[in-house]
Amino acid sequence: MSIKSSKLTPQNTSEAKNFLNEIGCSSAGIEVMADKMLPLNIRLDNLLCGSVNIMKQEALAIGMDVAAHKMCVCGKIERSNAILIGNRRKIAQLVERLEKQKNYFEFAQIIGEIKKYL
Repeated sequence: MSIKSSKLTPQNTSEAKNFLNEIGCSSAGIEVMADKMLPLNIRLDNLLCGSVNIMKQEALAIGMDVAAHKMCVCGKIERSNAILIGNRRKIAQLVERLEKQKNYFEFAQIIGEIKKYL
């Protein structure tokens, strides 16, 4: 018997759970893994570079990333657009981390924008 592969692109949590169920994953495993299967990339515009740099540090710490203007990290520009690169679970974890700092920079507003997509 030969090994075969297929690309899975679930469009929502229900589809992800179905894929996991089809291979015999446990119900506990399905609950843990379904959101990990859903890629989520969010663009945020006009952020202070300080906010972007902190978000990038927090994102990298949990295994996701934040893309921003190349001059943002060195402070040559004041504001930048950014793209959060991850999945639903990781971005929810990022929000939890940012909640602890919501009184700084513009994190309260950023959190509100991100939550629109979770």
